[in-house]
Amino acid sequence: MTSSFKKSVLLGIALAFSLLFAAFGVNSAVAVGATQFPQPRILFFEFNQEGPSEKNKQILNMHAEFLKHHPEYQLQVHGYSDHQGRAEYNQILAKKRAGLVADVIRESGLEPHRIQEFSWGSDFPLIIDNHHTNRRVELVYVATYDKDRIEPQKIESDSKVEEIVEEDKRAELTNFGNEANAEKEIVSRLGEAVPGLKISSVNPSPIPGVYEVESNNPQSIYISADGQFFVPGDIFQVKDGRITNLAEKRREVSRSEFIGNIPEAQQVVFAPKDNKVKAKVTVFTDIDCGYCRKLHLEVPKMNALGIQINYMAFPRAGIGSSSYDKLVSVWCADDQQDAMTYAKTGKVPPPLTCENPVAAQYELGQNIGITGTPAIVTEEGRLIPGYLPAEALANGLGIAAQ
Repeated sequence: MTSSFKKSVLLGIALAFSLLFAAFGVNSAVAVGATQFPQPRILFFEFNQEGPSEKNKQILNMHAEFLKHHPEYQLQVHGYSDHQGRAEYNQILAKKRAGLVADVIRESGLEPHRIQEFSWGSDFPLIIDNHHTNRRVELVYVATYDKDRIEPQKIESDSKVEEIVEEDKRAELTNFGNEANAEKEIVSRLGEAVPGLKISSVNPSPIPGVYEVESNNPQSIYISADGQFFVPGDIFQVKDGRITNLAEKRREVSRSEFIGNIPEAQQVVFAPKDNKVKAKVTVFTDIDCGYCRKLHLEVPKMNALGIQINYMAFPRAGIGSSSYDKLVSVWCADDQQDAMTYAKTGKVPPPLTCENPVAAQYELGQNIGITGTPAIVTEEGRLIPGYLPAEALANGLGIAAQ
């Protein structure tokens, strides 16, 4: 084994431990003493971003102040990139990141020789295939007397490499790493493949390189930036020992906004008699639904607990059906509450017609993911499908049952 090879192996091992220590907040004082170093010591970058953000500049100023008061330490600035693009370009980008971060600290008046810059390109990913996490600069404190320092890698800036950099920058403007171009390509491809699909928005998802599409289809679509690959469904996040449905969280916001735009005058409202409303829920209902009738029997108890029930129409059999006609009769009645209660007993309300919101509410329900009745929607947009007794609903809303 040659000495240069041994040095490379030791360098890799040392750097790997450095990454682990920095990533998980392990104090570097394990190596150089009991000093508590400023946190954080990893700065993350956006796609193709060279210099630190304003927020990161504030963090760097904090590190600069620490170094001013601790002359016994020097700082190593390690620049990294993700593995997208050419290796030569990534090496240059990583060097620029390290250099611009070091410049911020030097501008505070720190002696230049106390800062060392290193560029590793995409050679040492913090997390495999996690582009955002790998676009970073790491700050490593070392004792001034430590002579066993890592030598920075040499990056040639000849005309060939500069040509590659410019070529990659031009490619970025035309390829799918650009969000505007990605949106255009996604809308074009989906529009051609799915006639009738009305796309309302295209936004970056939490997964790098994957976009979330909102459309007239209540199901979320997650699609690659070039529009060639997609999956319908939900995206989940595992964090702090819990699993969160991120797509449902987004739908909750949309539901809350859509329902919030419907005035209560267009709904059949059952409010607490003393007007002491602790919570409001919207219930999409169908006259001929057995569990809708069972839920309606709980409404007096719900009102007594301070829960206001706002009914919206959702004739499961569709517009023009018998259920639809009954709902229209309820909405057109002089006393909508009495008409609703009468119809919920299984009796047919007197046929009435008028200008009414039944069809519009049915369409709204379909657009926000309602597929059956009863469907309860909280003020925050959380969907509770099916029947719930009053006490269970109160508990779910954080209201103590009396």
